[in-house]
Amino acid sequence: SVLEQLPPLENPYLRQELADVIWLSRHKNLGIKLGWTIDNSPKPSGHDERFFDTQLLSIQKIPISFMFSCAGRTFDPNKPKASPYITIEREHRVLIQPQEDVSQRFCEAETRWGTKSCNRVRGHLADIVRLFEKLFVKLPSMTLEQKIQFILNIATQ
Repeated sequence: SVLEQLPPLENPYLRQELADVIWLSRHKNLGIKLGWTIDNSPKPSGHDERFFDTQLLSIQKIPISFMFSCAGRTFDPNKPKASPYITIEREHRVLIQPQEDVSQRFCEAETRWGTKSCNRVRGHLADIVRLFEKLFVKLPSMTLEQKIQFILNIATQ
């Protein structure tokens, strides 16, 4: 019923997401929506979550707050940032999936795109590892790739 009350939009995914958030706000007491952002600029760029959230507030005022994580990182220098939770086919990045081989991913990326691309991804993943260690447990002395592999193995069991 919420979807039917929304005005027609060119983007069907946008319309569905707006309906979902409005429904959750009305029926499940949604107060905070977690999304992701391409960059820290005040205006949305591209179709990160701020795009959807701006559209939502222009259509309907609802009592909701927004929090944003940074974008995920890919090895591809032509598309270095991506949604942190959706994988697009043939996207070159470390994935949260069973049997993911982190060292192999980095080796392949090193060969294809070089050290600079790999270091950008390493920096991003190092931040995640530091947060994991702060929240859960300090990992023993091992390489960053081994720590990432350890966390992925736990996450995909």
